[in-house]
Amino acid sequence: MFEQMTYEKIMADMLAEVNSEVDKREGSIIWDALAPAALELSRLYAALDEVLNEGFADTAGREYLILRANERGLVPFPATYALGLAEVDGVADTGARFGIGEFCWVVEKMQSEGRYLLRCETAGSAPNSTLGRLIPLEYMPAVNKAELVDVIEPGEDEETTESLRARYLNGLSEQSFGGNAADYITKAQAIPGVAAAKVYAAWQGGGTVKLTVQNEKFGVPDEALIERVQNLFDPPEDAGLGLGLAPIGHVVTVMGVTACAVNLAADVAVAEGLDWESLRPAVLAAVDEYLTELARGWADNKQVIVRGSQLEARILAVEGIVDLQNLRLNGAAGNLRLGEDEIPVRGSFERGELNV
Repeated sequence: MFEQMTYEKIMADMLAEVNSEVDKREGSIIWDALAPAALELSRLYAALDEVLNEGFADTAGREYLILRANERGLVPFPATYALGLAEVDGVADTGARFGIGEFCWVVEKMQSEGRYLLRCETAGSAPNSTLGRLIPLEYMPAVNKAELVDVIEPGEDEETTESLRARYLNGLSEQSFGGNAADYITKAQAIPGVAAAKVYAAWQGGGTVKLTVQNEKFGVPDEALIERVQNLFDPPEDAGLGLGLAPIGHVVTVMGVTACAVNLAADVAVAEGLDWESLRPAVLAAVDEYLTELARGWADNKQVIVRGSQLEARILAVEGIVDLQNLRLNGAAGNLRLGEDEIPVRGSFERGELNV
């Protein structure tokens, strides 16, 4: 790396070039003459450092990373609009608008009698948790009551800078083309609601492909998401005909990851003056944090391994926990290996007394 050219460094270098017999002390004529130039040069060097950082995908900010990614045909995934299911007592017209909290939902179509699909007008993930009674935003004489009961397609926020950076860098090392594994993963992760995917080639013989996905929170996807991904890649009624994202001759089966409950048991000692029940929420939060990290890394590993030593370290890091022994995962000591398409979720936690 280049030596950092600060104002002090530039000033010292410039003064070193001046005849030694000249007064070079601060406040002297030569000092006052050189100081403004040194200051401007230091600003120029700082700007050049910024240009250097913005020129590489590893260090570029969002604006320049987008420009770099555009060179390879990559753009940030835009925010998407949630699709909800509403139960309506009466008849709602297409285009009718309802409100719930600060969000507006518009009727797209009737799914079945009394059940309607509504699209949120606000993009992003914020509306995903706003279930409940819908208030008509205009006069609807045929509607007696309406309630948003489910979010079928959760809205997603615009792709983050770090996610775009990872996609760009992965694209340099893993070339996606012609229905190879990288191509399947790239296309799957571009589908709203899919955070990660794994591909299993020839899993039931030549021409068959299994695609396993996680939902947007790196958890177990619901049937609606699995069906949507299936229809986009290889519609079941036209399997192998190449009418979806999969190439001709690829019969694709889309599945979701499954949850494996991790039941913990351990002898735990707490600090004097504290009780287990007051510390239990913090301990469970530490366990959940570790298991969530493992779930997020599912696609990058052949299988998830829940390591007992990691759990012990996380639990012992909770303030108030002084010792832990005999940790067992699903009844056995040591690590817990999950299946290829399993992700861990916390099950029960049984605590035994431990005196120290």
